[in-house]
Amino acid sequence: MFEQLYGHDTVILQLQKDIERDHLPSALLMYGKQYTGRMTTALEVARALSCDRVGIGSCDCPRCRQQSTLHDPYLMILAKRNHIPEIEAAFATVKYAKNFASRQLFIRSVMVLLGQFQPVFIEAAAPAKKGLFEQASDVDDLLHQLLGMNMGEEPDATDKLLESIMKKVRKIAAGVHASIPVSYIRNISVWLRSTSENIRRIVIIEGVDEFHDSAINSMLKILEEPPKNVFFILLAKKKNTIIPTILSRVRSYYLGDRKGAEEQVIERVFLDKADEFDSLQTFFTTKMGVDCRELRDSAESYLFTALERRITPRSEIEQIISTISQKKQMSLFLKELTDILEEEVTDRLLTDEQAYEILNMVSDMHQKSVIYHQGDALLLETLYYRIADIV
Repeated sequence: MFEQLYGHDTVILQLQKDIERDHLPSALLMYGKQYTGRMTTALEVARALSCDRVGIGSCDCPRCRQQSTLHDPYLMILAKRNHIPEIEAAFATVKYAKNFASRQLFIRSVMVLLGQFQPVFIEAAAPAKKGLFEQASDVDDLLHQLLGMNMGEEPDATDKLLESIMKKVRKIAAGVHASIPVSYIRNISVWLRSTSENIRRIVIIEGVDEFHDSAINSMLKILEEPPKNVFFILLAKKKNTIIPTILSRVRSYYLGDRKGAEEQVIERVFLDKADEFDSLQTFFTTKMGVDCRELRDSAESYLFTALERRITPRSEIEQIISTISQKKQMSLFLKELTDILEEEVTDRLLTDEQAYEILNMVSDMHQKSVIYHQGDALLLETLYYRIADIV
C-alpha cells in the first residue's frame, strides 16, 4: 500500500492504520503545495478502499485491476489543474521505457484529465465544451488499444498510437474548465444515484479551495448528508481558504514539502536524471517545453524593474506580459514571482511587510485569473503598477 508515494511517511502510516481499522470518515481533505503528491495519495486511498483484500500491495482483485488504469466505474475524479505537465512527462517515460509500469503511469495521467468528461456531466457542460466529450471517448478507446499492445514487440506501432493519443489529449486539455463548474458538483448526486449503494464509491475533487461560492454551497449540501457507502477525498493547496463548515465535516491530512523525495519521483517514477532538475516543478515545467531559465529571467526583470532595482525598457516589460499571456503561463509566472519574493525576504532585501503585501497582490491576481477568468495581460499590467507603488 502506498508504494508509489515517496515522502510523507507519517501521513502514510496514519492512513494505513485508518484504512486497516476501518476508521476513515466519509470525507477527507488532503492539502499541501503543488507537486506534494496529493492526487497520488488520494488515488492510493481510493484503491485501498475499493480493494477486496483490504488494500494489500500488488493486489489483482477486480477492483484493483480497474483502479490500476483508473477505469473503475465506481471512481469519480474531478481535477482542477493544468494536466499537461504530468501527461507530457508520462508520455516521455512510456516512449522511452515501453514497459508495464510506464504504460500504467501514462494511462493514469490521461484518465485524471478525462474525469471531467464522464457522461454524467455532458448535459451540464457548456455548449462549446460538449464536443470535448466525444474526443475524450475517442481517447479512452485508444487507451484500451494501448493496453492490448505488446509494446516491446511493436515499438513503431506503439509510438504511432502514443502520438495519436497525445495529439487528441493536448486539444482536450486546452479546452477544460479553468475551475470546476457548480453544475458538475450538483451532478455528482446524479452519478451516485445511478450506482449501487452496496459498492464503495469514491469521489476525488481537486481545487476545493478555489471554488466559487455556489460550488462551495453545493459541495456542503452533499457533505451534510453523505450518501451511503461513499467516500469523498477533497484536494486543496491551502486549508485556510476553505470555509469552516466544510472543514468541520472532513478529516484533514497535510502533505508538506518533500524535497528529499523529489529525486526519487523523477528517477523511479519518470525514469529521468534527477540531477538535471532542481525540483519537481522544474522537471514538469521543462516537460511542458517551457524554458525555466527564461521564465525566471522574465519574472526577475518584471519584479526588479517594478521595485526600481533594475532598468528594463518599457517595451521589454510589455513583451514579457504579452508572452506570458499568449503562452498561458500565468500560474507558472506567478509561482516564480512568489519564489523570488521569498528569497528577497531571506536575503533581507525586502521587509516582511513589503513582501507580505506583494504576495497578497500575487495571490489576488492568481485568483482573478483562475477563478474569475480575467485577462492575464491586464492582470499583469495592474500587478506591475501596484508593486511599483510600494517603493
